[in-house]
Amino acid sequence: MKAPNPFTSSPATAADAAGVAELMMAFDRAYLEEPDVIDASEVGGWWSRRDLGLDTLVVRDADARLVAHGMLWAEAEEFLELDAFVHPDFTGLGLGSFLIDWAEEEARGRERSLLRTSALAADPAARPLIESRGFALVRHFYRMLIDLEAPPAAPVWPEGFTVATFQPGEEEILHAVTEEAFAEHWGHVPHDLDDWQRTVFGRDWWDPSLAYLIRAGDEVVAAEINAHRFGIGWVGTIGVRKPWRGHGIGRALLLAAFGELYRRGERRIGLGVDAGNETGATHLYESVGMRVAWQARLRAKCPHCKTYTAVALGPEYQCHACGAEFGAGLIRVPRAWGDGGEAMAEAASLDLPYPETAVVAESSLGEQTLVLASELPERPLVLGGCCCSHVGAVEGLAARYGRLAVVWVDAHGDLNTPETSPSGNEWGMPLRMLLDSGAVEPEDVALVGARDLDPPERDFIRASGLHTGKHAVERALNGADGVYAAIDADGLDESEVASFMPVPGGLSGLVPATENLGPAARLCAALGL
Repeated sequence: MKAPNPFTSSPATAADAAGVAELMMAFDRAYLEEPDVIDASEVGGWWSRRDLGLDTLVVRDADARLVAHGMLWAEAEEFLELDAFVHPDFTGLGLGSFLIDWAEEEARGRERSLLRTSALAADPAARPLIESRGFALVRHFYRMLIDLEAPPAAPVWPEGFTVATFQPGEEEILHAVTEEAFAEHWGHVPHDLDDWQRTVFGRDWWDPSLAYLIRAGDEVVAAEINAHRFGIGWVGTIGVRKPWRGHGIGRALLLAAFGELYRRGERRIGLGVDAGNETGATHLYESVGMRVAWQARLRAKCPHCKTYTAVALGPEYQCHACGAEFGAGLIRVPRAWGDGGEAMAEAASLDLPYPETAVVAESSLGEQTLVLASELPERPLVLGGCCCSHVGAVEGLAARYGRLAVVWVDAHGDLNTPETSPSGNEWGMPLRMLLDSGAVEPEDVALVGARDLDPPERDFIRASGLHTGKHAVERALNGADGVYAAIDADGLDESEVASFMPVPGGLSGLVPATENLGPAARLCAALGL
């Protein structure tokens, strides 16, 4: 494949590592306030799992300056993944499109059914380009940092567990525990010990004194690998085997790493994390003072046929390859705002056959609401860890339409305030938040299936004019421009649909439940769910 004039392209060679590192640094500096420090050794490490002749491409201008680079991850059997970098002085010249063309040609030639790529959220040109090529957003990844002005808090090790620094000869157990801990993580590709010998134990940054093993008796149950990388202290992997999660081991390991890295002179410590991580890792990192420095968005293609042709973005979402149509764009919100919400947040990772447009996992409910409203597809299907995910969706839709109705299907009223809530959990307040903010009016809201209401919630319903009862939906939708339906699983029959806070007497079956919403289709447009 020929690069656009006047550029030329060729596979990378080992001698290009330093030039590619300089290119990546220039790319990061253009878009990030806190860029990584990348050198030839880091680039060589990333290339160590690639065939340079097949999986890499460098692009040079007429003066032989290296101006763009693409590399493919080809380890998974079903997909290829493209990492692409264009020097900020050479954007808008077709080089990004050229690298995507190259990746798509490689995917076809290798008979891979899915192509993925990623982009910095701060890169203004990346998203329009990638979406114009038919990609849909599926995941957010964060770079998280902490700046230590004083020694961090000492770790508190849970009773029955001991920590020890890695010792020579423990390579096999460190490898096995880490691979097991990450086995169920989204996108994980397992690597054998021989691969680790080259890509972990053989790297310049590998320091055995910064790797830890946690034992319960004689059994290793968790492991952590730290290093000096990217110009900072780096938490590379922190993994706890599934049966031992929830004991505070991850927090203790993180604080142990902070303390040792601080002792060695590191004042900034960072890590990378999948924002949709099902184990609640992002919450853990925030709880010890880490913050999101920047994020990358991973994009994939049609969830139906798994091909690398376009999913049309619009209300109906049509795949140009297989013709499949999707009635909505899926947006995941893997957060639950309350005590013990980690298990609830996992519900947002359920597999649904819709093109995923965003994963919103912010550090506060206010930020979540703002980001969700801005990322909202034209017709959203919101899958959240708790009902607070509906706040951003409703506010986003309310800004688009003159008068929005809301049908709230829930065993609970979600009408408490911080002053009236018995628990103080925000997941008991989202409908009240929307009403108090003015995003919707009480007369445009129908509360369906509510049967576990606190006394202040009952008082609010009587005083506000919010609709309940047999004809609530019809009354709420009368005169509205469109309707959003917020459905909590506990609004349905507990014997048919599992929920986290079951209440007897729910609506029986999904079909009868949706029949309660039947007037919506007749009275106004269905705008989201």
